[in-house]
Amino acid sequence: MRLCFLTNHYPPHSQGSYDRQCWQIAGELARRNHQIDILTSKPPPGIHPGGTEPRVFRVLDLYPESDDPSPSFKRLYGFVSSTRKIFAKHLANSPPDAIMMWGMDRLPATLLQQAEASGIPCLLAVYNHWLANLRQRDPWIRFWEEEDTDTPTVRGILRGLRLDRYVTNRAAPGFPDTLSLRNVYFCSASLRAETEKSSGLTLCGASIIPCGISPIDRPRKHDRNSSEFRLVYHARLTPDKDPMTALRALRELRHRHGDRFTLDIYGRGSLDYETTLHDFVRRYKLGGSVLFKTLYGPPAWEALGIYDALVFTSRHPEPFPLIHLHAMAAEIPVISTLCGASAELIRNGDNGLVFDAGNHHQLAERILEIADNPDLASRLTGTARQEVYRNYGMGTVATQIETSLLRMISEVRSGGKAV
Repeated sequence: MRLCFLTNHYPPHSQGSYDRQCWQIAGELARRNHQIDILTSKPPPGIHPGGTEPRVFRVLDLYPESDDPSPSFKRLYGFVSSTRKIFAKHLANSPPDAIMMWGMDRLPATLLQQAEASGIPCLLAVYNHWLANLRQRDPWIRFWEEEDTDTPTVRGILRGLRLDRYVTNRAAPGFPDTLSLRNVYFCSASLRAETEKSSGLTLCGASIIPCGISPIDRPRKHDRNSSEFRLVYHARLTPDKDPMTALRALRELRHRHGDRFTLDIYGRGSLDYETTLHDFVRRYKLGGSVLFKTLYGPPAWEALGIYDALVFTSRHPEPFPLIHLHAMAAEIPVISTLCGASAELIRNGDNGLVFDAGNHHQLAERILEIADNPDLASRLTGTARQEVYRNYGMGTVATQIETSLLRMISEVRSGGKAV
């Protein structure tokens, strides 16, 4: 099977854990003797990929991160049409058996429409809220739909000159309701439901294929004899991830139990929000118990094995909290909210403990349950580790994706009939 992966970012120039998922899935499929092409964005200015990268084509531009709310028609049309040409040229030069649409943030949705119209089987993988927010996130779609001061005038001129159809034929907007979305999977049922609700699309036929972890990313549990109970937070430092609740729980624990509990915080955020967190630590004299780590991502996962519990405080509907899998694989108890896909991974008292988002008193009690009951911690981590190896190994996840791709190809070759 020859596959073309289309993705916005690809390691080593990646933005997060979902890009790493793409790299690992592509690698797993390549080891099964499938030929993989990666079509992705150009490296950041001044940075060049290290070593040789066979079949990785870093040729795409992305929408700017700080997008002009009203970019000019000329700039938008030039960007979208040139991106479509690059995609079409690649498909013509290296015709794949199937297209895997992976990371689409900052890529125009017209590429998905183009892939669906190519006649090549196309599988869309949804790992974030891109599809739910498509109308707001894609400037080319906004150009054709928004009613701001300038855009309707430009659209009116195009229609008056009878150029609008010519433009959209060469650079289709990619409106959500024009996409067939026949073959799509989500990393969680929660994300699928939220996308349906936000977008108005009917996606009940979309399958669920979870994230996975590779053996190289599985941290090892370390035996510890310290009297300290070491907590770890690993997520972005943003209000929706809510690290402040972890700090408030630690303040309560320290007030009641002295220096027994410590918290290491792995993550980054805006300067203003990080300052708010540091100010809280200084105000309540938690400096001896809290350590901020700038390291974030895969290297930090390796350190999980030294901790006694992971605290996950998100108020955000998580698409799929990969950090849960890494902690579970390392036999670290997970104490988590149940926002989004966290509820699909954690069962209170079975493979982890849960608390209500924002409730630092409840979080403190859950931490004490783990700290004061080693047998409970052992039972939770034992169940969790078995589940990770059984259901979330990268090989298991890759097999589900491979099966979907082969089914699509078979249906096309048999004239649309499943075989």
